[in-house]
Amino acid sequence: HLDDSGTHACSPLAIVGGVILSEQGSVDLQKAWCNTLTKSEYGVEVFHGADCDAGRGEFDGWARERSHKLSLELANIVSSHAADIIVYGIKPEDFHTIWEELSLRKNGIKNDVYRILLQLCWHKLGVFAKELPTDDTLKIFVEKGNKRASFINDLYLRVNDDRQASDILNIKQIAFVGKECPPLQAADLLVHEIYKYHPNWDTDVMGDVLRELTKNRNWETIKLFDVNGVRQVMLELQKRDRDFIKRKAK
Repeated sequence: HLDDSGTHACSPLAIVGGVILSEQGSVDLQKAWCNTLTKSEYGVEVFHGADCDAGRGEFDGWARERSHKLSLELANIVSSHAADIIVYGIKPEDFHTIWEELSLRKNGIKNDVYRILLQLCWHKLGVFAKELPTDDTLKIFVEKGNKRASFINDLYLRVNDDRQASDILNIKQIAFVGKECPPLQAADLLVHEIYKYHPNWDTDVMGDVLRELTKNRNWETIKLFDVNGVRQVMLELQKRDRDFIKRKAK
């Protein structure tokens, strides 16, 4: 289940990330998540990280301690039931600089950092898929109403039209689900907390909610790129596109 944060205009950091769940893990997370939200002390239908922090919507009038307690309980549910987490972040300013530097417009690569982040997530999911039994497949869920839905569908079709990429990624389904889906709310919590604490990413300063979310996780699946990292990423994606075109031409 993938969500994004900071992909709006003028954001200092754009993030795409989410939670990786087994089928049973998804069932267990949903049950625990719903039981927590419906506790008498909370009484929430749908969790939104930004709303919870800002005291908006269902969280209007909440004391900070109450909001924090709920977020921490939900973070514990994620750390207990998710097989792994995945997060990629790029500063839009760095992305646009490299996009111009490498003249990516000529190669048909759009000036849209979300598209790059999504492809990075999919590629890393391919690495995760190699660890799965041969009869297991990945299903990717994103939020219904995503304004880049056509790109997401096109990317899925492109991957499955390319035997080499399809064998690597092993993705068999893309689904668009509403925010009432608890695993998508879990992804929302994750990317919101990463976004909130990204200025301190090179230090040990992070809130206990984020610390709980990332507890015992593989930090190779959590990556915030500097400008040199963005350049390397873009060059690698260019190479993959060229290789894809060559395979299709055969």
